[in-house]
Amino acid sequence: MPELLIDYDKQAKAEIKESLDKVARGTQRVAMEASLAAAEEMLAAIKAAAPSDSGTLRAGLVLHAEKNRKRGKQVYDVWPTPRLNYHFQKQVIHPGPGRRKIAYYPASQNYGFHKPYSDEKIQGKFYMEHTMQSNGDKARETVLKAVEKHIDEAWGD
Repeated sequence: MPELLIDYDKQAKAEIKESLDKVARGTQRVAMEASLAAAEEMLAAIKAAAPSDSGTLRAGLVLHAEKNRKRGKQVYDVWPTPRLNYHFQKQVIHPGPGRRKIAYYPASQNYGFHKPYSDEKIQGKFYMEHTMQSNGDKARETVLKAVEKHIDEAWGD
């Protein structure tokens, strides 16, 4: 088996080390920016797919950053804002035995609900899941482009 031999001088070694240090210095910032950009794209797509009678559900969807995370890991969730709970939560008039006493509008629109006084279920629209599945590749591309751009900047290309 032939050996691969690379010969470089001290200056090239210093340039390689400097470039690798540049890549390492910006990883936290790049992870945050890349994941935020992808999350904002996903939020816009979910808002566009959300059912809209009055527009409150669309206006109430926000990004929520995960607080307990490892260094270099940035995670965002799309949630209905708790500030609009007064609008989203409604008292169920006749909950029935073993049923919830409070209905949550965003969940009922996404997952469906049971009609009062019957066992008939109204199917949900699954707007969050379908949107995330259809736009997942686009979000990955956004993250990869940002990381690739950071690496190119660090290597001086």
